[in-house]
Amino acid sequence: MTDIVMGGGPGKSGGWRGLGWMALVFLLFALLQAVWLRTDRRALVVERHYFASARIAHAWLDSPVGREYPDHGRISPYPPLVVYYTAPWLILLGICADSAVLSLLPFAWLLMWSAWRIARRFTTEGPAAAAGVMALALHHFVVVEPDYPAHAFMKEYLLDLPLSAMAALCLHLALRVLEDPRRRFQAALGIAAGCGALTKVSLPVYGLIGVCVLLLAGYRDARAWRRMIAPALIAAAIALPWYALHAPDLALALARQEFNPEWARACGMPEVFSMAGLACWGPALLRVFSAPLAVLAAAALAVALVKRPGGWRLAIFGCLLSMLALSVFPGKSERLLAPALIFACLGIALAAGAAPAGAARSLVCGLIIGAGCFRMLYMNGAAPALLALEPPAVRAEIPPLADDWSVRAIMDDVMRERTPNRLPRLAVAPFLGHFRNASFMQAAIRESVRMNRDSEWMLRGPQWQRELELAEFVVVKTGAQGPARFTPHSRDVELQVAANPRARLVSEYPLPDGEKARLFKQDLVFTSWSAATSAPPGKCLVNFDNKVILSDYELRRAGAELLLECRWWSIDEFEKEYRLFVQVRKGMQNLVSMTFQPGEGLYPVLDWNDDCGLVETVRIPLPPDARDGPFDVWIGWHRRGRRLPIKNSIFTVMLNSVCIGKSDAARTGTLGVQSLDPPMER
Repeated sequence: MTDIVMGGGPGKSGGWRGLGWMALVFLLFALLQAVWLRTDRRALVVERHYFASARIAHAWLDSPVGREYPDHGRISPYPPLVVYYTAPWLILLGICADSAVLSLLPFAWLLMWSAWRIARRFTTEGPAAAAGVMALALHHFVVVEPDYPAHAFMKEYLLDLPLSAMAALCLHLALRVLEDPRRRFQAALGIAAGCGALTKVSLPVYGLIGVCVLLLAGYRDARAWRRMIAPALIAAAIALPWYALHAPDLALALARQEFNPEWARACGMPEVFSMAGLACWGPALLRVFSAPLAVLAAAALAVALVKRPGGWRLAIFGCLLSMLALSVFPGKSERLLAPALIFACLGIALAAGAAPAGAARSLVCGLIIGAGCFRMLYMNGAAPALLALEPPAVRAEIPPLADDWSVRAIMDDVMRERTPNRLPRLAVAPFLGHFRNASFMQAAIRESVRMNRDSEWMLRGPQWQRELELAEFVVVKTGAQGPARFTPHSRDVELQVAANPRARLVSEYPLPDGEKARLFKQDLVFTSWSAATSAPPGKCLVNFDNKVILSDYELRRAGAELLLECRWWSIDEFEKEYRLFVQVRKGMQNLVSMTFQPGEGLYPVLDWNDDCGLVETVRIPLPPDARDGPFDVWIGWHRRGRRLPIKNSIFTVMLNSVCIGKSDAARTGTLGVQSLDPPMER
């Protein structure tokens, strides 16, 4: 077969005019995406799946003053979003124009920025902190981290961009091969692999698939290895520390036939296994192969219609590619859309011989632009928000799972044993096993049980201990083991709960795998909360948008902590979820910024009723530079960066926050108790 020359400049790749139009489309689309995130908060609907992009966009676009964000404290300036959005397409343009400098420039700049972040952490906090940043930068799916945005950016740069370049190389291959009518099969492989990689480039497995595609297409010479295959292997190798870190846990999970969807997705496995909503491998495999078999039949039919040689190879490859495509989207409609998109690409490639060369190139370029734009919309939350996608845990899959694994029985006992007039809180430990977190979540919502939405494999380090301390009820499955470096074995959880003199075993439940589930109850000291007995406050210090008022508070220092006790009174129901934030400042410098769920996380404002009172104490750890000097304390309510307006206040107001106290270095104990005489009326 005639060798295809990968170089040749713009004359053989459609001309500089075509490249210029592509660049203009991508730049305009990046601007549109930035405007979308700035003006429409529906783009954050799926931030649970794509937390980094949406939350960082808010921190960058919505924090002009001091770049403060209550969820994560002070946020240092990040690279402009337009660079992040357009870097893969700069790589694509560099490849098409045979410009190595243009292709490598985004990588060099982004890697230098990541190195600067790690060096800064090393100099300010020591080698251990820098090593932690490096490890998190190499993690593929890192969640629940106080400084997550910084680490997420490095993760996106180090993993997603090389794989985006791999997708661009596959598409470049498709464009080149289309010029040779004797390589239609290779063109189909290139287009399908490129579109599949563009829809989601987060998994390193796509880089290895790209290598296989290139080898199958006949690109085995030195230039191909240097320009395409070697970068793909490097991109996949970047994630090897993550696989090595979790290899023992993965082997243990396979041996125990326990499968956690979030953890599997983090380890780079096809997410389609989690879509089945099942606990064991056997039944899930049936679901995995059902859709690819249907796509295989359709591909075979199309091949028979066009009567092309090598149809069986094309059909098998389409089947395998469809399996990967099914792992991309979280909703049923999208899982059907992905194979249809790939099938359309295969059909276009097969029919390209009957169309003029210019028309075939136009179709492929349109697919490139469409796939790239769809990926940018989808990965940043706009497309799922518009489509109102259903969550991965389909409601129809939950009832049988709940019956099989005693979820309903456990929830019934929780409601029977709960403290009267208190919303119970439930923790499932060690956050991995046959208990589907979605099953418990649905049952908890139905019974008004407060359950931490991060109570699965994502809790790491001391966070699972904090969850156990706050939970009134703890569910443990014997023999279950979470990821060993993040969460403990079930027996360790049982030992910790049993060490609590106020904890007792409520009941045991037999499970289908021969293990047992145990429900423990801990007698906790709850924050006082009443909807009927509390008398309305006689004064109002701050009125937050006629929703909630601060009627009284006390601020005192206790060692290295600042204790803030507040009395809140609900005036009207909240339409959206808001959280309390507290900032400790020296002048305009923000020393501490923390956010709190009301009632120690037990009573979000959406559960409040009219004329309800809440007295709570929040603890704010003070940094060393704030322990020996004066500081100001500011409070307010916020939701995803937007603060609740203040109608009136006796305190200084700035940016919808109020300064409730000032500290002096020589003062200890009570720093100040504010009162009004006469009281301010509501």
